[in-house]
Amino acid sequence: MKSTLHNCSYYTLMLFLLLVNLKCAPSKKNINNDQSQVVDIMRKEKKSIVQKAREIIYGYIEQKVPEIYKTKVFAKDNSTIVLFDLPIKFVRKNSSNYYNASVDLISGSTTYQPIINTENEIKASEHFPFYQPNKHDKRWTDFVLRANDKDPKNFTDTKRTMTIIEQDTFLDVRVLSPSQSIRYKVDKTIGAVSDRSHRHIKTESLLKQGYAEIKE
Repeated sequence: MKSTLHNCSYYTLMLFLLLVNLKCAPSKKNINNDQSQVVDIMRKEKKSIVQKAREIIYGYIEQKVPEIYKTKVFAKDNSTIVLFDLPIKFVRKNSSNYYNASVDLISGSTTYQPIINTENEIKASEHFPFYQPNKHDKRWTDFVLRANDKDPKNFTDTKRTMTIIEQDTFLDVRVLSPSQSIRYKVDKTIGAVSDRSHRHIKTESLLKQGYAEIKE
């Protein structure tokens, strides 16, 4: 009797696992539909693809991505991703903003990166406006770049990003590249650089994940 119950339990479990696999496994029809959508999207110009991504973001959070954000579009068999980002991000005191976003046009999924520089209480479900630089931000950005003997006009390396977080007496600076993370402080009065540190990191680009970039 014990053996019979054991066998029944075993076959019931196997049947359950089979049903789960059948339910969870993507069907060939769904894969073909995704691939067809990617092909249709890739036939369009980058400008129209980016516009579609802007509309999706606005539909979710009712916030427009500013035109100054740099955009990149990547596609592979079952995914088309649009990225919005800024090479230099200035985070004002007492501010909360989105600084980048991404959209997968096939799944409709979106991600946003807020940077919060305030002690005020923030609700977990709260959405923020996208950051837009002003003259105050530009002055401090130029100040940081010159503190490192760099011409502000020459910071155009798209493989690096700089985030400047404003504090009362100093600017907390973080520079990120595919292989290295650098952090230091710049005194707001005299421009002296201090507390410099760096560490090696390893990131995998979308190109290495099999995506192709759509540039036009």
